[in-house]
Amino acid sequence: MTPQPDPRHGAPAPPGTTSPHTAALARSSASAHLTGTLLVMAAAVLFSIKPIMVKLVYASAGQGAATVEPITVMAGRLVFSLPLFVLIALWSNRPGQARMAAGDWARVGVLALIGYYFSQLLDVTALAHIPAGLERIVLFAYPTLVVLISALTFGTPVRRTALLALGLTWAGVALAVSAHVDLSQFGFGRPGFSQFGLDPSGPDPSASARADTAFGVALVLGAAFTFAVYSVGSASMIGKLGATRFTALAMCGSSAAVGLHYELSGAASPLAMPTPALLWCAAMALFATLLPAFLFSAGVARVGASRAAILSSVGPVATIGLDAILLGEPLHAPQLIGAALVVAGVTLVGRGGRTAH
Repeated sequence: MTPQPDPRHGAPAPPGTTSPHTAALARSSASAHLTGTLLVMAAAVLFSIKPIMVKLVYASAGQGAATVEPITVMAGRLVFSLPLFVLIALWSNRPGQARMAAGDWARVGVLALIGYYFSQLLDVTALAHIPAGLERIVLFAYPTLVVLISALTFGTPVRRTALLALGLTWAGVALAVSAHVDLSQFGFGRPGFSQFGLDPSGPDPSASARADTAFGVALVLGAAFTFAVYSVGSASMIGKLGATRFTALAMCGSSAAVGLHYELSGAASPLAMPTPALLWCAAMALFATLLPAFLFSAGVARVGASRAAILSSVGPVATIGLDAILLGEPLHAPQLIGAALVVAGVTLVGRGGRTAH
């Protein structure tokens, strides 16, 4: 193998050494991977606020979730988020940007419907039937779905590091939420966490309550699948259009679908909701929709859809922590141990940054 020239002297570099150009590329790649990791994790934490805010909107609206339709909640968020997305979309499509073909517009539209309309509608509807903690753990089936869809569609190899990371994060997520989930509703015995000071006894749900929970779980599973499809499909479009441009266009497209759904449904106006509910909608639009959507897209562009999905598994643990801070829910040992396992899994993924996505 011919030694690389040393640019300082014009002579070949010693055998076995790395040229400055190669070293700079390696540092740039590592920096991009670290940035992408932080962006995806930040997006996951912000997205994890959404179920809490949806619950607060339902509660603030008056007499509980049954009096507020999910499309009204989505429309309430749309009132505050759409103007910002339109401005960003106009800015990102300013003169000088690459022109989009008809096929590009079609792909963005389909991805918008799948990832930001269908998925959100299923998720917000589910939150009227199940607790926020249960919603998070079921929703985060989507990392495994992303890995499987990527493997089946593109032949992406599922490496042992990714499998180990998935195992750690899923074990941690399951442990973290187990204190809040009555697993007997799904045909399993209750987890024996009495050694952690938890009361193993609990309510014996009626048949109607079990059916309601099963319905909510089915809705969240549908949301997980649609978001997994969106995550895989968006990676190539983000690479072509850029994260900001793609996300703004996708959110505008999904907003149009939400607006059409709202008009056809005949639901009550979101502006008729009490002021606290509107304020929560505004906060949800900014901190749990606008900001994390751009952070997530930028992160996917740097680390890939499969790794972004795995990194996002920190979300359920963030929900538990924010539950404790915002709603006063107590923290228990299983939650803390689960959080440690999730952090370990995320760290393992971060160290595997040079493996194929």
